[in-house]
Amino acid sequence: MDCMEYRKSASRVLDGEADAAEERELMLHLEGCGSCRLFHESLQAVSAMHRELVETTPPPGILDAVLATTRRPERISGWWKIGISAAAAVVILLGVRIGDYISSSYGDASSPDQAEVFEMDYLEAFPPGSLGERLMVTMEGDVDV
Repeated sequence: MDCMEYRKSASRVLDGEADAAEERELMLHLEGCGSCRLFHESLQAVSAMHRELVETTPPPGILDAVLATTRRPERISGWWKIGISAAAAVVILLGVRIGDYISSSYGDASSPDQAEVFEMDYLEAFPPGSLGERLMVTMEGDVDV
């Protein structure tokens, strides 16, 4: 058993749910494991405090008094709902118009051919002088470094 199982066992022992064999095995483990022993002692202290508590009954009307102090959430007026919806619509429309404007500015005759953009033959694997180029040269064995 690992320490987590022994800690569960300690809880069962304190609750009176463990048999004598499980309790003996726990006590043997607690002799050699300081961490579990500390856990068991803490569990015993909490259990003792719980047994010392006195059961009380709340005063009559306490629930009504607590509920009376809580407020209902304030509602947003109809004008605010309309204003928020209108503002959201304006932001969306502006976004669409700005996006359309930006995309139309890239569609002029000076743009590269579509096939050239997708093939990207003009790009090298590693730009000259980059770390990637140095590493590839080193790995290929053409070291002039």
